[in-house]
Amino acid sequence: MKRVLLFLVILVSPWFLKANIRADEKPFLVVLDAGHGGKDPGCIGYSGVKEKNVALSVVLKVGKLIEQNCPNVKVIYTRNTDVFVELYQRAKIANRNKADLFISIHCNAVDKNTSANGIETYIMGTARNDENLQMAMRENAAILQEEDHVSVYDGFDPKSAEAYIIFSLFQNVYQSQSLYFADLVQKTLVKNTKRHDRSVRQAPYLVLRHATMPSALIEIGFLSSKDEEAYLASEVGQNTVSQSIFTAFYEYKNYITGSNDPLPQITFPAPETKDTAKSVVTTPSEASSDTDIRFRVQFYSSPDKLEITDSKFNAVPDVRRYFYNGAWRFTSGNAQRWEEITNLLQQVKAAGFSDAFIVSFEGENRISNSVAREKLKSIQQK
Repeated sequence: MKRVLLFLVILVSPWFLKANIRADEKPFLVVLDAGHGGKDPGCIGYSGVKEKNVALSVVLKVGKLIEQNCPNVKVIYTRNTDVFVELYQRAKIANRNKADLFISIHCNAVDKNTSANGIETYIMGTARNDENLQMAMRENAAILQEEDHVSVYDGFDPKSAEAYIIFSLFQNVYQSQSLYFADLVQKTLVKNTKRHDRSVRQAPYLVLRHATMPSALIEIGFLSSKDEEAYLASEVGQNTVSQSIFTAFYEYKNYITGSNDPLPQITFPAPETKDTAKSVVTTPSEASSDTDIRFRVQFYSSPDKLEITDSKFNAVPDVRRYFYNGAWRFTSGNAQRWEEITNLLQQVKAAGFSDAFIVSFEGENRISNSVAREKLKSIQQK
């Protein structure tokens, strides 16, 4: 009994954090997890921005910053493309590689509440209020996309509030380190993005429960907020978020390893406002420029306002809709380069929409392709 009590004291003491400083030269290993992916889009914003795309873009940016500035850190991604990865596999990747830190990045959403906004960071724990529980239930519902989720998760029902009672018995032995990192992330993100501080919280996320190392899940903003959707989809927004997460990671890594390495000089872009948030980037590969010209692939039309998550659109990436000439039109992509949209056109046709064609927009107004290309050409020549 005395040994058990001593162990618990060690876990909750500040000394336990520095007790993990390693004497060997083994590289510090961080696993970066982009939430959702593939057939699981996550939450979807008003203009069609998908959580899976924003999360992946931010993760790749964070990873690039670490790889460029931390020679003794190894980065492993649970996914670096648009693929579906089961929740248990994400933690398994980190466990198998004996990671020192697990970072899962997501976007938030609240049904019928466009005023909800801000940043919150989660560590593993029981839900302290109904809002935290609802967030966890939404993220954990991703397991329903998995073929054998009943046996893999021992019959766990992510939609049942009663099922979460078992989490009250689960103790995260890395809670002190997780909380330390989560606090760094939360403070740095709020400071640099100027977004609302929704605090560090505890919730029963499955992806954190199975991780056997310090871990945190970061909700970088709300796609259900039009303002935050535009910010999170923009190049400026994603750069600021990723650089903030990198800064927190760097400070955490220094503390845990006992290093005093100075933080690399990083210039944070100025936070966007509604007037400046014009360039919406929905995939990691999309370029940015000072123009509202966009090219999309139109592949379907209907007199009915179908949901962009309709099953008939499953094979098409980045689905959007707009109303034009008495019907709802459905498009794929939002590219700034003509060559990029022509490649997507072939992909959409191969998915079964042989009549698909390219349409152009200036802001949200449809214009002719020839006018769009001329305007884009004149801008590039300036």
